Amino acid sequence: VLLAASLLEFIALLLVLRGSLTMAKVIVPIALTIAITIIALSTNTIHDVSVVAYPVIIIIATLLQGKRSLIVTTPLAVAAIAALGVLDMLGLSNSPLKSKTGWDDILVGMLLLVLSAVILNLLVARLRTALTKAETNEQAQVIANRELTDLKVSLEQRVQERTIELQQRGIELEFANKQIQRRAAQLEALAQVMQAITSVRDLQQLLPRIASVISDKFGFYHVGVFLLDEANEYAMLSATNSEGGRRMLERKHRLRVGAEGIVGHVTATGEPRVALDVGKDPVFFNNPDLPET
Repeated sequence: VLLAASLLEFIALLLVLRGSLTMAKVIVPIALTIAITIIALSTNTIHDVSVVAYPVIIIIATLLQGKRSLIVTTPLAVAAIAALGVLDMLGLSNSPLKSKTGWDDILVGMLLLVLSAVILNLLVARLRTALTKAETNEQAQVIANRELTDLKVSLEQRVQERTIELQQRGIELEFANKQIQRRAAQLEALAQVMQAITSVRDLQQLLPRIASVISDKFGFYHVGVFLLDEANEYAMLSATNSEGGRRMLERKHRLRVGAEGIVGHVTATGEPRVALDVGKDPVFFNNPDLPET
């Protein structure tokens, strides 16, 4: 029996080498199922230790066939268990333990195989989803790194062009150096923000980290990060770095989309807005917690 199973698996190997994976995925589990069934039939049938191999075969089939194992290998293994038990009950087997076989043995064996197949398929599907998500995140990380590199090169070119222009206009070298240092600090801040995004997975830790880095590196006394609620009706303050912002967080500060302040305007239009003088900006919302704005 084992030699016959080995022959079938050798045929499956030849099919794999020829590029026919589908047939090989079917042959291997079926060959193992038939071999174990014949071995069990020639010994103690459903009571033989060889039937423990059925769950192992289902594991192999799940890895090879995926969801198809539920309609190919699993029914075959369940039918084999049922056949072994029925042969015992009909007295047609050579097992010395056939008198002990009952319907409960058959049903329990069939149920265990079906549950094993279903659980394994769920686990494999979850694993494949996780792998796909990991690959997507990796690709996103590569794209983000590429964009950061392009941004760095672009900023360096702009700094260089600006430096040449300032020198041509006769501006002092010290002022040009300060501009370069400021650009470098901004570049470092962008790098730290990107590093925080890629290194911290917990959103509750990530957003305050970003607010703190932007505040420290760009010199803003207040930085607030807003997230839209599930209904897209309000922009909720989710992270900040200032004392006034913390008070706003404590009372769950929110702004209606399209109705309140610059944040409400931005979340409604999807366009950035810069106000050089917020007192003159028509959509500015005066916040008593942020008197220095």
